[in-house]
Amino acid sequence: MATPGASDDALNGATPSSDPAPSSPERRAPSQRKGYREPRPISPWRRSIDARVSTLAEAGVHGLLRHWLALVNIGFALFVGLAFLPPVLMALGFNGPALWLYQAYEVTCHQWAFRSFFLFGEQAAYPLETLRGLVGDGNVFTYIGDPRLGYKVAFCQRDVAIFGAMLLGGIAFGGIRPRLRPPPIWLFSLLLVPIAADGFTQLFMLRESTWELRSITGTLFGLASVWLIYPQLDRSASRARRSMGLE
Repeated sequence: MATPGASDDALNGATPSSDPAPSSPERRAPSQRKGYREPRPISPWRRSIDARVSTLAEAGVHGLLRHWLALVNIGFALFVGLAFLPPVLMALGFNGPALWLYQAYEVTCHQWAFRSFFLFGEQAAYPLETLRGLVGDGNVFTYIGDPRLGYKVAFCQRDVAIFGAMLLGGIAFGGIRPRLRPPPIWLFSLLLVPIAADGFTQLFMLRESTWELRSITGTLFGLASVWLIYPQLDRSASRARRSMGLE
């Protein structure tokens, strides 16, 4: 029999509510809890700095999306141009800066002398057997040059062709970008066959290529890379500009 004064919930077998009382710490406002400290207001100078940083970051993103092609072309122009600077410096007698640049470009290329172009010398290129007869078998890889033979460029003939073609291809892309579509993968793969054949037959010492073949295959690879990559980059940048309301 129910005890007099029992609630309906108790009569129905329900468990009384276990919610914390309004005065418990869990139900108090943050400012009423023990140890609570009011947040310090942001000072005007801090708000000014935050606004400037936000504006600069937004402007940087907008500029990157609008001018990505110009930035890439400038990057390739500097990369290729600086590779031709060491032989100029060597010819002028500034050996220290020239050697520093040669060392910097070692991370991008083997710099073998018999596969490099030379400036200010008797020939623009010295095949392996020719250079071996001029400087000895032990120097055909690391030889930098001298006043008679000239001084080598900081990366090899194939790299000159690849990066030079990407620079020229990028400049040309600026005029045809609305109309150019990337090639199908099968065609791009086909365009890679010449450089693969020329490079791997050298790698496995089946033959020694010539500066003409290195230049042709490198140029083909560089232009094919621009054709495949740049239209996709341009479309991605355009979509990003539209999503940000810049177009």
